[in-house]
Amino acid sequence: NKRRRRAYIGNLRPRSNLTQSIYNDLIQAHCLQVKNYPEGDGIIVGQPKTHQKVSSAYALVEFVDVDYAIQVLNGVQFDGRTLRVSREKTNLGSSSGGGGFGGKKGGSFGSSRWAGDDDRQQHHQQHNQRRKNPQSSSSSAQQITGPAVQSSS
Repeated sequence: NKRRRRAYIGNLRPRSNLTQSIYNDLIQAHCLQVKNYPEGDGIIVGQPKTHQKVSSAYALVEFVDVDYAIQVLNGVQFDGRTLRVSREKTNLGSSSGGGGFGGKKGGSFGSSRWAGDDDRQQHHQQHNQRRKNPQSSSSSAQQITGPAVQSSS
């Protein structure tokens, strides 16, 4: 089961037909190739909640050459916004590095409430590294986490 390599395209302006527009006006305009599109889920558009006054959408795109696509598209102006393009983060539960808040149970232990504390910040990064490795069981990772992070529910 080969893990799919996709690029994350952030800071998109939410609107109707966004998927079509991304494909026609962004991907084809830069001569990039996408797998599994239009048949399949080569382009997935998501609309996150609005944190600030400005809402933005994001897309996960399965490019034939992900690294090249990131080089070409990162920082490009599209719909009047500067796009942020990077590799899709594969550790589920913490989609953006700083966003441990929210009511999702079992999301990320040790959310960013303690982000100001350097020791714990480092620990959080090590913890995320550990979570990227599917072999390590979550129970052992939880024990290593230590008492400060256990949530009282």
